Amino acid sequence: MPRVCVIYNPVAGEGKAQQVVNQFMGFLSQASPHHEVTVWATEGNNHATMLAEKAYGLGYREFVCIGGDGTFNEMCQPLVGRNNIRVSLIPAGTGNDLVLGLGFSSSFVPEEWASFFRDEATAIDVGKCNERYFFNTMGIGFDALVASEFRHWTWLPRKWRYYPPIFKNLLFYKGYNLTFRGKQQEVFLVSIGNGRSSGGGIALTPSASLNDGLLDLCWIENVGTGKRVKNLFLALQGRHTSLPFVHEEKFTSLSFSSVSPCVTHIDGEIYHLERWSISVCPASLPMVVNKNRATLVERRSL
Repeated sequence: MPRVCVIYNPVAGEGKAQQVVNQFMGFLSQASPHHEVTVWATEGNNHATMLAEKAYGLGYREFVCIGGDGTFNEMCQPLVGRNNIRVSLIPAGTGNDLVLGLGFSSSFVPEEWASFFRDEATAIDVGKCNERYFFNTMGIGFDALVASEFRHWTWLPRKWRYYPPIFKNLLFYKGYNLTFRGKQQEVFLVSIGNGRSSGGGIALTPSASLNDGLLDLCWIENVGTGKRVKNLFLALQGRHTSLPFVHEEKFTSLSFSSVSPCVTHIDGEIYHLERWSISVCPASLPMVVNKNRATLVERRSL
């Protein structure tokens, strides 16, 4: 390993990130005591982006993110397309969905730490929405509303916080009118997946692969409340794609538009957009993965 830059979000996982940093540094000191390691904590929105850009300019080529999908998204914005680096993600957030696609558990176990020294980097694809990259998923409509509201339920255990906004929006969310492929559609949700799951393991794009050179689209028609509730558990289990009002395809580029702003999440971070230009950047981020368990279709070693 070359010089290592560790960027972590101190508020991720309600303070869990600091504990994970201490664990990682302890492991690193034993496994590779002679490497230069710099640890930086983020201090606000987009700070991880500035830190990663600074570190690259200083010659760092090994990047470790300790946090959730949002922190990882920020850190990697200036790293996409650079093939002389290696990036790792250690989960310390709420959903931790991307790390599952990389083949690791949502809470690292000791044998998984060794992958930082044993495995070569694998180039994963990266999605792009307008001018922002995403690495796991993005969504418009229902799942974005859930992502925007789950943080209000801080009194619940973290893994249960998604469920109150899920049930609330199943009942009261009105849907959006979106135009794509030249037609206007009334949609319940649009999910775009480079990875398979969001919201702590809900696989809206269950056939997605991180390195097939494609993004997966799942869009669901704005059906009535009865159908929403009846088929909720199929969606939670990733078995919704056979339903007649669920549509899926793979694509390299696609555009959407709306006459008014729609709640959108990009790797869990919330935006209000009227236009979406979405494309894939194949094999654009070299990452540490567990190759035996990651959602890969082929191996690209760097």
